[in-house]
Amino acid sequence: MMKSVGFRDTLRRWMLENSRGPAWVAKQTGYTREWISSVLNGRKPMSERLARSLAESLGLESGVSAAQAATESPEGGETNDLVINPEPRCPCVIILDAALGADKGLRAGLLGGLQAFQRELGRDRLTARRVEIAAVLAGDTSRLLTGFLPGDDFLLTASDLRPGAPARSRGLELSPAVAAALKLLDDRRAEYQKGWIDWYRPWALAILRRPPRDAGAALQRTIRELESRERARFLSFFAVGVDGADAKWAEGTALRRPLRMAQRRFPELFTWLAESLRRVTSSVPGDRIPLPEVGPFTRR
Repeated sequence: MMKSVGFRDTLRRWMLENSRGPAWVAKQTGYTREWISSVLNGRKPMSERLARSLAESLGLESGVSAAQAATESPEGGETNDLVINPEPRCPCVIILDAALGADKGLRAGLLGGLQAFQRELGRDRLTARRVEIAAVLAGDTSRLLTGFLPGDDFLLTASDLRPGAPARSRGLELSPAVAAALKLLDDRRAEYQKGWIDWYRPWALAILRRPPRDAGAALQRTIRELESRERARFLSFFAVGVDGADAKWAEGTALRRPLRMAQRRFPELFTWLAESLRRVTSSVPGDRIPLPEVGPFTRR
């Protein structure tokens, strides 16, 4: 049994050193990605047949006998969402301008859009298992509204969106909110790596009513970080302006020019987001996927 467990550790180290995920290993061995993830997490034993296949495909020494494989038990007893659900994940952080919550009409429209978003994600069982949503409120400071939740569990309330007086009176500090969103994504990706879970390129969607107030060096550093991640295919970043929000902050950058939402079409915006994430998570991680048209929420 010790040799079997040791071979699992050898496989984990090899995957880390060669930047390979469970999906790639599955293709080499003929097993499913779910099976490989379960073996790496200790939920299934390292069978002699799988060990031999891995050794032949990757050039590793297994040293696993049939008796060892038959008696091996899963490692540890920890139960978490990554063990229960080994599907590859697509994490998405929604950055919300606090000014959206200060306006009663916009707040109602946003909440309606989020309800439509939850329904759309829940229509497809695979999407609901693969998409994870977190939210950050951006005002004069940033505030975490919720950590990552399954797509069909994510929903905010009116009290979540009501900012304090300073957030209503001062400008939008975009850089701290983006930094908080990127840290959420980085921390979650580290959890995927630890749990041997594949992931799709992370998403971040900023919904803004005001232009950023931090238009100096801090914002330029934020833009460079977003550009770097986009070029490396480590992030898909989108910004949507509400009520004619100024998009000059992104001019001259490699970022997508922020979109303008027409006539407060929050349901159409979140339907687009849900369909985009559905297309992404219906593919193989790393594939390029055409996204749906933005016309339904930008066309006046």
